[in-house]
Amino acid sequence: MRPADLSGGMKKRVGLARAIAIQPEVILYDEPTTGLDPITATTITDLIVKVRDLDGVTSILVTHQLRDAFNVARTFMLKKNGEFVPSVVDDMSVLEGTEFLMLKEGEVEFEGSPHELQESDDPYIREFLS
Repeated sequence: MRPADLSGGMKKRVGLARAIAIQPEVILYDEPTTGLDPITATTITDLIVKVRDLDGVTSILVTHQLRDAFNVARTFMLKKNGEFVPSVVDDMSVLEGTEFLMLKEGEVEFEGSPHELQESDDPYIREFLS
């Protein structure tokens, strides 16, 4: 297919394939699910998790979609019956090595774990999360 004939989700997957083809140590994802329906967005976040977990690639996700950020933070790949399938951690307080950074007007408003973000008493963060 020609690039103009691809759907938004297909374009995102092609972009991810191009990025991992060179076997990088770090991938920066800039709004990887913008404009996608929730099902396709979950497919993209699952691909990000696979690349992170199976290839050992450090992933930096820039997004205003908290749903997607939390999906990437909570999901890991688990081998079942010879296949890798996404599995989800319900308790955000057990996540290690995952850090959220929230900016407000170009300044760092929050830096910490997903659990600390969810438990923040900061009025701006509370409003953003709701």
